[in-house]
Amino acid sequence: MDFPDSLTYGELLPVAAAYDRPAIMHRLEDIIYRGEQEVSFNAVFSPREKDGQPRPLFNSATGKLDRKVVRCWQQYDLTRYVSHHWGHLRPDLDGKLRIATGNEDTYFLNFSVMLMEQQMKKLGASMPFAYYPGDHFSVMTPAYKQAETQWLKTTYLRWLNQQPASLL
Repeated sequence: MDFPDSLTYGELLPVAAAYDRPAIMHRLEDIIYRGEQEVSFNAVFSPREKDGQPRPLFNSATGKLDRKVVRCWQQYDLTRYVSHHWGHLRPDLDGKLRIATGNEDTYFLNFSVMLMEQQMKKLGASMPFAYYPGDHFSVMTPAYKQAETQWLKTTYLRWLNQQPASLL
């Protein structure tokens, strides 16, 4: 996947759907001593600077991506990992995973899920994807819960029927 040089495309845009004013989230991160969500992403996925602090994925003032950090983050890209190792992972994962997300995710993660769905279809994976109204915090609707429960029940019963009677 190609990445732009900047997350702003020449203008300041919000990275989170919850913020309707340009760059407000970045400024909040800079004001709060320990930061918030962006800082936590950097802490988990980024390499460390000499002072031990995580190296930011991008410059919060300009939006310019740090390509070295992007390369480090790629090792945590689930779509990339599963795609590259599908031949080995297929027996363990095929038909056993269901990916569901809100179609208005706070961090636009639903778009990453859509990319994963496209890739899994190319690989011929039996992996259902579902999109529900809601964001990061409001997706747990009755429809979401019912569909998830039904999928789990169906998948479990299919597995159970494949087991030798002597094991049950």
